Amino acid sequence: MRSGLSASLALALILLFVVVILVAVVPLLPGYDPFSQNLASSLLTPGEASIEGQLYLLGSDALGRDVLSRLALAGRISLFIGFSAVALSLAIGVVLGLIAGFFRGWIENLIMGIADLQLSIPRVLLLIAIAAIVGTGVLNLAILLGLTSWVVYGRVSRAMITRGNLVSPSDLLTTVVSDATGRNNPNRVRAVIYNDNQDGQASQSAQGQKPAGQSAPKGAPKAPAPAKKP
Repeated sequence: MRSGLSASLALALILLFVVVILVAVVPLLPGYDPFSQNLASSLLTPGEASIEGQLYLLGSDALGRDVLSRLALAGRISLFIGFSAVALSLAIGVVLGLIAGFFRGWIENLIMGIADLQLSIPRVLLLIAIAAIVGTGVLNLAILLGLTSWVVYGRVSRAMITRGNLVSPSDLLTTVVSDATGRNNPNRVRAVIYNDNQDGQASQSAQGQKPAGQSAPKGAPKAPAPAKKP
């Protein structure tokens, strides 16, 4: 198993760290109030300074507000919605998937039927319809995104215990997150294929058939050759 972080994951963590620092620090800097207006410094180009000597790294809007500080302020809302939606969908998906895979029967059919029904409806139309009922807002948007994104996590967690492979909570969380982000573990894939082959050979042996890929034991009678046509 590979140790350490991959290059793509390391780059993603670095970019996330930069964004977090940007949205946390920039609005607090003196002279970069995202709400203060200065009509004399409106529509400045990136890197241009105002009459008072203040530098606007990303320019200013029509009301003279600093674009960089307003971008950082908007980033706070985006990060809140993103983290909240992922956390909510992960919690709902893992719990429902474990319930469906453990109890099986009509409970599994009900949960997976709801998941299939949700996937059959276009997500944008579903969000618009629900938002028209419950209303708009930052918190409502985070909840709606979380409630409509649990299917992927639910199917992965259900598949891990459907075949009777009970795992620890840490392994389950690692597998769900890895599958959702595209970082699958090749060792886990090989283990699943190996278990499938073992199950297939066991079922063939129970039925008196020779498992595929294995030669007949020495001394065993050979099957009679087919009769030739006259």
